[in-house]
Amino acid sequence: MKQKLLKRILALALTGAMVASMCACGNDAGSSSDSSSGNSSGESSTADEGGSEDSGSQESADDGGSSASDGKDLSWLNSSQTLPIVAEGTEKTLSLYVWGDEAAPDPEQVWNYKFIEDAMNINLEVTRFTDANKSEFLSMAFASGELPDIIIGGDFDAAALVKYGAVEEQIMDLAPYMQYMPNLNSIYETYPSYKSAIMDSEGHIWSLGNIVDVAYLGGIRRMFINYDWLNDYDLNVPTNLDEFVDVLHTFKEKNESCWPLGGCYEYYSPMQYILNAFGYMSNDAKGTEVVVRDGEVILPVADREVYGEVLKFMKQLYDEQMIHPDFFTMDRDAAGSLVKQGLVGFNASDYLIEDDSWNQYWGAIPLTSEWNDTAKWPAVMSQLSCGGAVVSADCEEPELALTFLDFWYTFHNSWLTVIGPSVEEEGDYLYGLGGYVCYEPNVQTYLDMEKEDCPYESNGDYFVDQVQLWNRVIGTRIPDGSGQACQFWTDGDPMSVEEAQEKWPQFTEPYLADMRKDSEGLCPSIDHHYMSAIAYTLLPYTTSEDMYPGNVYLDADTAVEAGNLKVMIEEYASKETAKFVTGARSLDEIDAYFDELDALGAQRYVEIYKDYYENLQ
Repeated sequence: MKQKLLKRILALALTGAMVASMCACGNDAGSSSDSSSGNSSGESSTADEGGSEDSGSQESADDGGSSASDGKDLSWLNSSQTLPIVAEGTEKTLSLYVWGDEAAPDPEQVWNYKFIEDAMNINLEVTRFTDANKSEFLSMAFASGELPDIIIGGDFDAAALVKYGAVEEQIMDLAPYMQYMPNLNSIYETYPSYKSAIMDSEGHIWSLGNIVDVAYLGGIRRMFINYDWLNDYDLNVPTNLDEFVDVLHTFKEKNESCWPLGGCYEYYSPMQYILNAFGYMSNDAKGTEVVVRDGEVILPVADREVYGEVLKFMKQLYDEQMIHPDFFTMDRDAAGSLVKQGLVGFNASDYLIEDDSWNQYWGAIPLTSEWNDTAKWPAVMSQLSCGGAVVSADCEEPELALTFLDFWYTFHNSWLTVIGPSVEEEGDYLYGLGGYVCYEPNVQTYLDMEKEDCPYESNGDYFVDQVQLWNRVIGTRIPDGSGQACQFWTDGDPMSVEEAQEKWPQFTEPYLADMRKDSEGLCPSIDHHYMSAIAYTLLPYTTSEDMYPGNVYLDADTAVEAGNLKVMIEEYASKETAKFVTGARSLDEIDAYFDELDALGAQRYVEIYKDYYENLQ
C-alpha cells in the first residue's frame, strides 16, 4: 500500500470528522450522544513519511513493567496508531462477530470493511448478527465455545461480563494488554474515573464501550420552564425550592386550568428534579437507584433522614393542584396532551412539545434547599458503556485485537466509523463511495443519493447499507480531550460554549435575557434550540461528583440477590409513594413505611452496593 495514499486517507478522514462534528453535533445521546478523545491530533493518525516497517511497537508498548506479551516478536505490529497497523508483507486476520442491521448487505461491500482491510492491512472474517437473532446467536456461541477474536455490539451488561469473564473464562481480561491502547490510555489519563467505571472491583477490564463525556449535552436529563409565562408574570428562574414553589403558585393563580408541574410518574417525571433539590444526585425519578451523598451510599426511598420530607413536599404539590390528580396513573400520551394544550409550566421532556410552541420553553437550573446547599446536576454515568466489544479468551493475538480496537478511540476516528468518508471530491480512499457534503447545518447529503439510479430512499438507509460495519458501541466522542463538541451554531458554523458566550455575553445567565426569540442564528431549529437551552442552564452545573458508578460488576450470586431485592423494593416503594402523595395513606405512617421497606431487605440491598463501592475506592 502506498504511503502517499495512506496519508491522504487519514488526512481526509480528519477533514471528514470536522465536517461530521459540524453536521452531527447534538444528535447523539451518547447520543449515544452519545455520547468524545484525549488524543485526536492530526499527527497521531497520519502515516509516517518513512513507512511503517519500523513501527515502534515494542517501544510504545513497553512502559517499563512486565507485559502479557513479553517474549513475542511483534515487529510487524504498529501500535502507535499510524497506518497500516500490520506491516506490509505480513498476513494477519481478525475474526469478528458484529451487530448489524437485518437488511444490510454483505459486510464485504461496506466501506468500513474495505477501509480496515486496505488501510489497516488486516484481513477480516466477519459474521453478522442482528437484533432479531442476537440473544440466540450469542447464547449458542458461548454455549458451543465457538467464539471469534472479537465480538462488537453484543450489548453485554455487567452481569454477563462477570459470567463470561470471571466465571466461565471465555472472554479475556484486557487489563494486561492496555499498553496496546495508547488512545484509550490518553483518555484515562485525562479522566481517571472513566477507567474505574469500566473495571470491576478486582481491576479486571472485561470489555470496552462507547466513551462519551458524562456531562455530554445530548445525554443530560432535562428540565424546561415556560419562559413566556415567566416573562408575562415578571418572574425569575427559580434557584431554590422555595422560589420554585412560589413560581408554581403564580402559574396556577394566573391560569387556574393549568398544571404547573407537568409529566407523570411513569413517563417524563419531574420527580427527578425534586429529588435533586433534596440532594439526591441521580437520574432516577423514582428514587429506587442507589446514590452517594456525603460519601455514603444510600437508597433514596429507604432514606429515613430525607425521603419523608420528599413525600411531604409532593403531597403539598398534589393538594394544591400543582400536579395533575392522575399524576400516578396517566400514560405518556395523556401527559403529552397537557403540554400540547399549553397547560404546563415545567416540563421534563422536549419530546412532548409541539413545533409551533417550542420557543416558549427554555432550560431550568438545579435547585438548592435546606437539605441541599449546593446546586449540582447529575451526569449520565451510562455514557461510559460496557459490553460494546469483548475479546475472546482464545484470541491468539490480543495485541493486534486491542491495537485494532484502540484505533477508534480518537474523536475523528470514531466519527470515521460512524460517518465514513466526508468530502466533496471522489477518490480511491472512498472505495467506491461518493462521500457526502453538508448543504446546510445538521443536514448531510451523500453524493450517491443524488444519482438518478440510487436505490436508497434516505441518507440513513444509505449509511446503514454502504458505510457502517457496526453501530455506535465503541469509540469516543470527546473531541481532542476538550469535553464538549460544538454546542452552538451560527450560519452553519460550529461554535464552542466559550465562543458563543463571548459573542452573546447577554445570554450567559439564564435569567438575564430571553434568547429564545432573538438569538441571532443561535437556535435555527427546534433541536438546536433545546441543545442550546441545556448548554446555558443545566450543563454548567453538571458533574459526576457524588455519582454512583454506572457499571456494577457483582458476582453471579450477589447479582441475583440484588436483582430480586430491587424488584420487591421498587414495587413497594412506588406503590406507597403514590398512596402518601394522594392521601390514600397518612403521612403519620412514614416511619412504619421505612420499617416495612427494611423488612423487605432494603438495608441488605444498600449493603451490597455499599460494599461494592467501598472496594472501588
